[in-house]
Amino acid sequence: MKRAKKPTRAQKIIIKDNHLNPDNWMVIKETEFYIYLIGKDSNKRRTITKFPPKKEHKKSERRNSYK
Repeated sequence: MKRAKKPTRAQKIIIKDNHLNPDNWMVIKETEFYIYLIGKDSNKRRTITKFPPKKEHKKSERRNSYK
């Protein structure tokens, strides 16, 4: 297995978009669609997608939020 490396700036943005703290994760491997991470303290492994789903608001929820 290759050595884990610190995430680049672009990878940190993707990690943040996946609701993780980039200071706690190291990058093992990066593919076209996924980034494979390992925790610095816990050695827990995670696979995250480079394209997290965007939140869509329903029209009824949007109307209620303006009131």
